Parts: sequence; C-alpha cells; structure tokens
Amino acid sequence: MLVHAVKEDLRRDENKVGFGMEEMEFFTIVTSCLKYQRLKILDDKEQYLLRVQQSCAGLNENSSNGWIPDLRSIMAALDKMSFRRVLASLHRLHSVEKKYDKLLIPMETYKEMICYIYVMLQSSDVAHHELAIAALYPLFYANSQDKLDPLTHLLRDWKLGVYSRKHAHILVELVHETLKVLEAAKACFKNNDSRKPSKGREEEEMSRYVNAALRFDEIEYFERLVTNHTVKFYTTLLNDHANSTSQVNHYIYCFLQDSGLL
Repeated sequence: MLVHAVKEDLRRDENKVGFGMEEMEFFTIVTSCLKYQRLKILDDKEQYLLRVQQSCAGLNENSSNGWIPDLRSIMAALDKMSFRRVLASLHRLHSVEKKYDKLLIPMETYKEMICYIYVMLQSSDVAHHELAIAALYPLFYANSQDKLDPLTHLLRDWKLGVYSRKHAHILVELVHETLKVLEAAKACFKNNDSRKPSKGREEEEMSRYVNAALRFDEIEYFERLVTNHTVKFYTTLLNDHANSTSQVNHYIYCFLQDSGLL
C-alpha cells in the first residue's frame, strides 16, 4: 500500500523531466519494501521445503502443489512504469545530471526488481512465469537496438575514485543476480508446461517472449561482460576484500572463476 501511494503521487507528475529528492525517496522506499518482503518470501520458501521434506512420501496434501510465493503486496513496484522510471533515472543521473553519488539509489532498486523476477521464475504458478518473461523481454530479449539492459553501461562507466565502495558492491550483486535470472529463465521455459499461456494472455505475444528467451545465449552475454575494464573492476574489489561482505566476496570469486581467471 505504501509503494502504491507514493507511485500515485509521482504518477501525477510523470511527464516532468526529473523529480529531485522526491524520486530518490521513492526508490529508497521501494528498495526497503522489496528487501523486507523478499526476506519474508525466502523464509516462507524454506518453511515450505521443510514441510515437503518432512512429508516424505507426499502425505502432506500441499506438498504436491509446488511453492507459490505471495507477491501481491509488491506487484505495484514491479510494473512497467516502475521499470521505466528506474531505468530512466539511471540514464539521467549518469549522462545528464552527472550525479554519480546518487546512481546507486536507483541501481539498488533495479537489483531488487531483478531479484523478484528470479522469485517469479522459482514459483510453481505459470502466471508468475509470464510476468517474469514479460519483464525480461524488453531488458534482454528484444531487438538489439531496443534492449533496455543497463548492466554493460554500468560496468563500463565504473571509475575508481568516482563511485563509492557501496556502489561497487551493489553493482557486483546486480551482475550476479542478472546472470542467475537469465540462467533460470532458460531453464524455466524449456519446460513445455511453463510455455502454455494462461487464460487471458495473448498467446502469440507470450510465445514470442518465450521463443526469444530460449534463443538467448546467456554464455555469449556473459562473455560480453568480461572486458579488461570489468576484470580491473573485479580485481580491484578483490584486493579490497577485507572491506567487503562474505557474500560480495563470493560473487567476485564466482565471476572471476567463470571468466577463467581463477
């Protein structure tokens, strides 16, 4: 409800070029809400898996239905308007206003949104899969000139001494979550049951989204991320490992290992 109320305030000024602190406050609120709800959802999944494990031979009548996360409270933060706003803010803060210190605010919001796409793909509800693929398509699967994925630009534009340590850590998390969600999407839509559109969806459009996801080469995408500049970014953080969390250090190690550098 809180995210919805703030969105309605901003929607009335949607045609303006910028919103200053109002927009940054919006992203901060959205990020906090998404993080909190995601922790609750992950706890719910752990409890579900524990119940399934304890049921052993499937005596638990709910175990056969599969895990379905409750996303109702955060869907207002995952619609097209929210994605469009956060991507526009990333571009404006970097390329127009040059407010590099503020860039991490919408970047962290975007990272949480990517995390939720992964949650949707882990769901047993086909409707969640459709919402996920609809969000992924304009980011990664559309025609080259239309793709909205900001990750390559964020990595390319990183400069030591310009961006904070926190900015770098969020960027590492975003890289990891992006690669994870692309792999999960490919696995999800190889399943024929996940490719069947639910009632009320345009079958042709959904089929186009799914076919684009299956054609997408996540290995080639990763290889495009591995540039000399990106390697320098990761090795710089590796040398500063004492000031990083164990999770960030793990993500750094995974990227460098997958790059063949470790």
